[in-house]
Amino acid sequence: MNEQTMLLETAENRLRRLSLARLRVAADFLAYLEEREESDATEELLSIPGFTGAFDCAVLQVNTGDIVRLEQSAELYAELYEEDSDLQELTEAALPLFVAKAPGANSQKEDTISQ
Repeated sequence: MNEQTMLLETAENRLRRLSLARLRVAADFLAYLEEREESDATEELLSIPGFTGAFDCAVLQVNTGDIVRLEQSAELYAELYEEDSDLQELTEAALPLFVAKAPGANSQKEDTISQ
């Protein structure tokens, strides 16, 4: 059992033993913590240079319908890939870099090595 699961179970057990009045206080406090976490995440995003402009541009594109669905992009890429040997070479050269930077890539390598 991981730490998060243990903490959630402990918190739930404690909440079940509280009176209604104190349960309301606990619920309000949890809402405050949740709001604070969301606010911190928003502040972090807003501190990224150029984020606000890029976000506003993305919202405008969505509102005007000036977007391409991921599925359409993947289909187009697949068609181009089939026809373009340079794109094939570039993709094959770049793929290991993307895999190495993928979340959990280091733990996957370690798992492979340990087996």
